[in-house]
Amino acid sequence: MYKLLFFLTPLLFVACKEDKSVVNLREIKGSWDIIQATKDGQVFEAILGGYFEFSQDDKFQTNIPTLPTGANYTVKENTISFSTDTLKYNITEVTDSILVLESNIRGVAFQFMCKKRGI
Repeated sequence: MYKLLFFLTPLLFVACKEDKSVVNLREIKGSWDIIQATKDGQVFEAILGGYFEFSQDDKFQTNIPTLPTGANYTVKENTISFSTDTLKYNITEVTDSILVLESNIRGVAFQFMCKKRGI
């Protein structure tokens, strides 16, 4: 009996391991206004007034010229990637009204806090 308990106890810890959060594609679809941005940890005001749009037909639009506007996008777990670019966004938070993305663009760390348009 004790031997069985000895072998089953580690399985309980594995079975109780918390699942990694996976973003549902529907959660990010829509238009998002950039309300705060940082570049290498410093406030980056030049990008305020920007937006990200994740359309229903999986097209990405933005008014930020250096980003892959018009490209198809996919979401896998917590990562957004694009069909025409190596750029990836890590989704660190998403609710019905807030989206926080982090990325490394040309060797520089960026974070974008966005608010869903119309909310």
